[in-house]
Amino acid sequence: MKAINLALLVDSWNNVPYSDAFFVQTINPTYDGGQALYTEVFTLLTEGIAKLQETTTSLTMGTDDFIFQGNLSRWIKTGYALQARYLNHLSKTSAYNPDAILTAISTGLASNADNAKVVYFDVSGARNPWGVVSINQAGLTLDGWISEQIVQAMDGTTFGVVDPRMGFLFSQTQYGTFRGTKNGAGRDPDVVDLRRDISTLVEATFYANRVSPVMVMTYAEQKFIEAEAYLAKGAAFKTSGLCRVPCRNYRTHGHGWGKRSKSRHILKRSDRCCGRC
Repeated sequence: MKAINLALLVDSWNNVPYSDAFFVQTINPTYDGGQALYTEVFTLLTEGIAKLQETTTSLTMGTDDFIFQGNLSRWIKTGYALQARYLNHLSKTSAYNPDAILTAISTGLASNADNAKVVYFDVSGARNPWGVVSINQAGLTLDGWISEQIVQAMDGTTFGVVDPRMGFLFSQTQYGTFRGTKNGAGRDPDVVDLRRDISTLVEATFYANRVSPVMVMTYAEQKFIEAEAYLAKGAAFKTSGLCRVPCRNYRTHGHGWGKRSKSRHILKRSDRCCGRC
């Protein structure tokens, strides 16, 4: 968890206080470089995995582990999946290594059953924290307005690409649009209905429901990382057993939907992948 939060800090601000930040007597801690801190992220993950793999420890986890209830093997898988995540974050640097990513994934999450998530319940004090914000917003305790910057980053204004996840994150206005609130400015004069004239967190969305889990690391994310690593290698993404798309290498190997191989076999969607695509 320390590695996750350190990586989040570096991804957000690059250089941040770390080595000098955990001493109460330090008023103005020095800033560590983002590149060095990312190395620390990998060190923390490697050391954490090694600790979990020790067989001589007397320490146990149970009910105090509210993610895996003391299942160390699932924590180890999560550690490798997190390695893949942060190795993938290096994609625009000279340190990027898709083979290292695929190696980490090979011992990472095996299915959705391995998802690392915090589960919540519809009981006071045990609800999803974003769900609590949604509940407050619905009761006009104005706590869940969405920043104009976030909306513009996702609706194509800033980057020219519309992010289809907006509707899963926050509400549309009564006019069927997404509208954010300018940071620090309060509501615009034409915002009359505080629930429907602007985009807010609402319980109808996945992440802001009172009993929605908080996803720490998921198999779905790992599969996207895996696909990106194969793409970076210039190789076709390998599915689990069955080809779901035409083989990219049929010109080389003679394989592809409706294409005859050297063995004169015609691949159909029911056929298994030859293993060379």
